[in-house]
Amino acid sequence: MEKKSYKLVLLGDTAVGKSSIANRHAKGQFFEFQEPTIGAAFITNDIMVNQEKIQLQIWDTAGQERFKNITRAYYRGANGIILVYDVKSKETFDSIRTWFQDIKELSRGDQPLVLLANKSDKKKDQVVSNNEGEALAKELNADFFEVSAKIRYNVDEAFLCIATKGTKYKADSRD
Repeated sequence: MEKKSYKLVLLGDTAVGKSSIANRHAKGQFFEFQEPTIGAAFITNDIMVNQEKIQLQIWDTAGQERFKNITRAYYRGANGIILVYDVKSKETFDSIRTWFQDIKELSRGDQPLVLLANKSDKKKDQVVSNNEGEALAKELNADFFEVSAKIRYNVDEAFLCIATKGTKYKADSRD
């Protein structure tokens, strides 16, 4: 029996921790310094969803403005989208609505969404409250997770959530 695979796309501004989240989930690794992603990076990870082995194809996109035209191509065919902001940066939080608008314009726009408030281990530097994150997630019809790639807090839970919803999305979205 062929293993099912689902495409997940990580979106957000540069330096919010998308690569760290992907590497922490798929490889169990965390690096204090991560080179910025150029275009997009691809990583896979197998997880169990409802007693079924699923291969996640995780597309880690560049957050820099100069790569937006390239990364937009990765939205198509996604079974789920993970939006990431840095709790220490109001600017990255405010950009989430722009990323969301791109999703609506450049894809079917009805994929399951998860909003991640990354770097939650930095409580003393936090400028975006969890209440703000939860309110935005509700506005976008997204699930919300406070995560930390550094200490692996809620990372796997967020991927399981989006993978579970992605399997339902794919099953319900056949043309």
